[in-house]
Amino acid sequence: NVMLFAPGLPFILIAETGFLRTCIYIGICGAIQLLLGLPFLMENPIGYIKMSFDLSRQFFFKWTVNYRFLPEEIFHSRYFHVSLLALHISLLIGPDKMFHLDFGPPP
Repeated sequence: NVMLFAPGLPFILIAETGFLRTCIYIGICGAIQLLLGLPFLMENPIGYIKMSFDLSRQFFFKWTVNYRFLPEEIFHSRYFHVSLLALHISLLIGPDKMFHLDFGPPP
């Protein structure tokens, strides 16, 4: 799933290509996504956007692989979901703060 590595990709792109090229690359990716979604956007734009970003949906416990060790009640707990999100965000921000990384233009 692209959502797993997408948050780190801009940092790598900025470090390797600079801010301007990163913006161009992200713009190209956005244009491709828009073109791929265009048939769905033309048919039902509100439904497509609403369901694309529906963060309130619940995943089925039977489909999980990584969290099979948890009881099903914890897996479906809202606190567990928020904790995972907070951990993910802190792991994205943490290294930058800990190691004072500089994502300026490449040398």
